[in-house]
Amino acid sequence: MPNSETSNVEAHLDWDDGVEAARKWKVQTAVSGRPTNEALIELARISPGMKVVDLASGSGHPALDIARVVGPTGHVTATDLSSKLLAVAEEKSKEQGLSNLSFQEVDMENQPFPDETFDIVTCRLGIMYARNVHKALSEMLRVLKPDGRVALVAWGPDKDDPRKSTVFNVLMKYSKSSSPDPAIALPSSFSEPGKLSKALIQAGFKQVHEETRNIEFPFPGSPDQAWEMVHDGAIFFRKTIGSLLPEERRKAGVEISKAWSQYYDGHYTTFTAPVVLASGVR
Repeated sequence: MPNSETSNVEAHLDWDDGVEAARKWKVQTAVSGRPTNEALIELARISPGMKVVDLASGSGHPALDIARVVGPTGHVTATDLSSKLLAVAEEKSKEQGLSNLSFQEVDMENQPFPDETFDIVTCRLGIMYARNVHKALSEMLRVLKPDGRVALVAWGPDKDDPRKSTVFNVLMKYSKSSSPDPAIALPSSFSEPGKLSKALIQAGFKQVHEETRNIEFPFPGSPDQAWEMVHDGAIFFRKTIGSLLPEERRKAGVEISKAWSQYYDGHYTTFTAPVVLASGVR
């Protein structure tokens, strides 16, 4: 899992695999991710006119929502390792009439920006995948202006997330392997209370704050559609899903959808999951 050493698991992940799903499900992911984006924006204390860099922006979340907050006098630099995902984010920005964003392929551990460039650094559900977390956080500190703020969101414990725990348990039931793909554990590498705030302090941040909060992820659609979206974009479960026979895959999908039916109100399939929110000041 990510720490001061290079993560071999992360090195084998191909984020470009999520491009097709990002386009297909762009409306649903925007709705589902909005409560998390709002929590991040509040944590970062973002206001009109600010200059923000968003790391691991993927297909545009939360950069697009941040751009609305900073307004025409502010600017958001959306960054990611995947230029293909950023292209999807740029398409969305044009569709939504947002002109206060730029898009740049950036490794959060080696940022090309000058010292003291940004008022705010944000990273939603991305810090867990840094190969060298201390280096990534040190770079965030470097590019912030004096008294600038970093705001991070990481996943909480998998056992308390009904989406992940259901998918994991059902897939392992049908899988021929007795041990899961190591990549599955990667997203929860900062779920232990205090771990992320400790890393921020070690990197040199002050006024560090951390909390674990349960946040809703409202998916506009049925449990079947929710599973289809997860299946389409399942980078971490792809190896396990690919090992199943077609009939096993079908049965697993039916079982997952049935388990998720308790979260469906006829319009939305709404999951509540824990996330870790952490911030610090330069």
